[in-house]
Amino acid sequence: ISISKLAEALCGLVQNGYKLPDKNVPAKFSRIDFNLTLYPVLAALASYNRWLNSGVKKILIASLESGLLLKECSKVCTVALTSCILEMSDSMNTFLPEVLWNLSKISATVHVAIPVLEFLSTLISLPKVFAS
Repeated sequence: ISISKLAEALCGLVQNGYKLPDKNVPAKFSRIDFNLTLYPVLAALASYNRWLNSGVKKILIASLESGLLLKECSKVCTVALTSCILEMSDSMNTFLPEVLWNLSKISATVHVAIPVLEFLSTLISLPKVFAS
């Protein structure tokens, strides 16, 4: 399986109103457990930029963006989107207004404050992305 197909399948779990798996999971496996398992894997896929086609990059960014709205995953998704700024700056140009809007919706807690500041700091330091 190629990395691109793996990323597409995992993002499909997020994008298509996914149903929790019912096979090969612990007895008390909740949606929060599922999200806590899925989003770190999606975050790791950002570093495989070279092997992802442009359509999958956009789906990956959109999936990470949707994770910003989940309290338990917002920190992981913010760090991953910071990585996307560095790795996939061309693809991030399209999603930047939405990502910034969703970052503004995250409750200001100590838990996510540092990743959000790192995201904004990285964004400002890259004029090509920031200019869009």
